[in-house]
Amino acid sequence: TQREETITSGDILAMTEAGARAGVLARREQQVIANVFELDTRMVNSIMTPRERVVWFVKDESEAELRARIVAEPFSAYPVCDGDIDHVLGYVDAKDMFQRVLSGQPLAFDQGLPLNKALVVPDRISLTEVLAQFRQAHEDFAIVVNEYSLVVGVITLNDVMSTVMGELVPASP
Repeated sequence: TQREETITSGDILAMTEAGARAGVLARREQQVIANVFELDTRMVNSIMTPRERVVWFVKDESEAELRARIVAEPFSAYPVCDGDIDHVLGYVDAKDMFQRVLSGQPLAFDQGLPLNKALVVPDRISLTEVLAQFRQAHEDFAIVVNEYSLVVGVITLNDVMSTVMGELVPASP
């Protein structure tokens, strides 16, 4: 006869909890492990930046408007849209904008400011699935859409990692 040994995620979580209580595992480390197991059950919309808080650019905004928006609301990436937020053309990385400013080049999409293709993900996928899509697309920024293809938010790889690491990683804009 052959005995089948299976260990469930619940077993692992119970062992890490026992390890934390015994002092073998730091409480923070135990929380990180628990957060990793949560990735399969947490949905992307639970940690995304919601539509109302997304800062986005219109493709033909003036350089003065772009600069003012960046100063007022600094983020690592901005969706670029054609008219409204539901018509996303791509996104611009703040590092690209910073390099252009430092080298004296104009901040205008029609004058060479690079527009990156936006990864688009549905709002009904898990954090594990969005991580897989980030990895496959080699991206760290995504537009989150609902079943009607309307933008409901944005999510970054940093958002997911902050969820896993908890208070070990400071949140960044």
